[in-house]
Amino acid sequence: MEKKYPYFQPEYVRKFKCNGQLCDAHCCRDWRIDIDKKTYKQYANIKPKPDSLEITEKIFKNKLRNTYTIALDSRKSCPFLTEDNFCKIQRKYGEKYLSIVCNTYPRMSFNLGEFFERSLTLSCPAAAVLALMPEEPMKFEEIEVSEKVHSNNNKISIIWTKNVLPKLTGELKTIQEGAISILQERRLTIDGRLILLGLYLDRLDEILKSGNYEEIEKIIPIYTSEEFLKNDFQKFIETLNFNGENYAKMIFNVLESLYGGENPQYTIEDGKLIDSVKIIFKLHPEENDQDLIKNIVARYEEIGKHMKNFVNQFSTIFENYLVNEFFINLYPFKTDKSIISNYGLFVTIYKLVEILTFSYGTVNFIERGNDNLSEVQKKIEVAASISKISTHLDHNDEYLGRIVKSLEGREDVIEIMESLLDIRR
Repeated sequence: MEKKYPYFQPEYVRKFKCNGQLCDAHCCRDWRIDIDKKTYKQYANIKPKPDSLEITEKIFKNKLRNTYTIALDSRKSCPFLTEDNFCKIQRKYGEKYLSIVCNTYPRMSFNLGEFFERSLTLSCPAAAVLALMPEEPMKFEEIEVSEKVHSNNNKISIIWTKNVLPKLTGELKTIQEGAISILQERRLTIDGRLILLGLYLDRLDEILKSGNYEEIEKIIPIYTSEEFLKNDFQKFIETLNFNGENYAKMIFNVLESLYGGENPQYTIEDGKLIDSVKIIFKLHPEENDQDLIKNIVARYEEIGKHMKNFVNQFSTIFENYLVNEFFINLYPFKTDKSIISNYGLFVTIYKLVEILTFSYGTVNFIERGNDNLSEVQKKIEVAASISKISTHLDHNDEYLGRIVKSLEGREDVIEIMESLLDIRR
């Protein structure tokens, strides 16, 4: 009897099919493309030898990563990418000759001991459309996967989790389901849901420190009950004081860290994203840091209402983004920092996505003529923007490290809320 593997995943994963001819093929351009040793040996053993050399001469040994890496061509593209965005190797030799990275992307799978989790990274445009566009809340499923599908032609790429304590793997799905139910709580705004998530994770942190894991299931119904949302939660909201200066410092310091410097490492599309922020916030390079923060705060006060309207207009997209990112990154255990630090990271990354998407969307819609774009076209543009932003955030560990560093010392859940989450409007 064929062995079966238990998987927990969003339902949309089953619908995904890769077709480079129908997407921007981001995975084949501008990124480092690693090749596993087993695949490299496959290429080296291709007969006749000239056919083998045609491939291996474009791959070099990456001593730092102890693997092989494809040398990008003058276009900063994979040399095996055809003009019609298809893989030459796959076309000539079949799918079995694809490397682990090329065979599994954009799928990400995690081994959690008792089961596996799988989702799609949104840097893939096709995955972003599947995950972000639906109006209904993202649904999840528990399925059994065959050995053939699980091993993916013996090109399996399963990430063994390091940050989730082994004794917690049984509770992780319960923790995630609780967080997802909060992120899909449509009685609240997006910022309201993130505040509620912070309260939930703060309480979860207390439970985990006490070792009373049986309490985890009991807190989820409390934080989504109508009585709690109408009474205790509203009273808590009234105690929060949004700090515009902290918001400006945190978000724009992160933006400068990711896209600034004398030699910014971003593509033309990234340049369009950051330029749109400069336009919307009227940023000028000659401003000193103090005046810059002051002007950003003042400008935010002017456009804050428009940003809130934008988020509300595309709230299902932002909701689906948050749910997918929380799940695929195993929050609140993405890094080996505390649960509250991971919460701060989650909210900061979302706020970065929010301001970039709003700025780019606003400028793009104006340039193309708001009246000429249907609501569906606008949604597609917003989803595409998020996909572009995810390219940096999902595929460069250095950027993640910079964001984590910017959050050092912020262990207070209230401070994080008041610095990033604005529920005044």
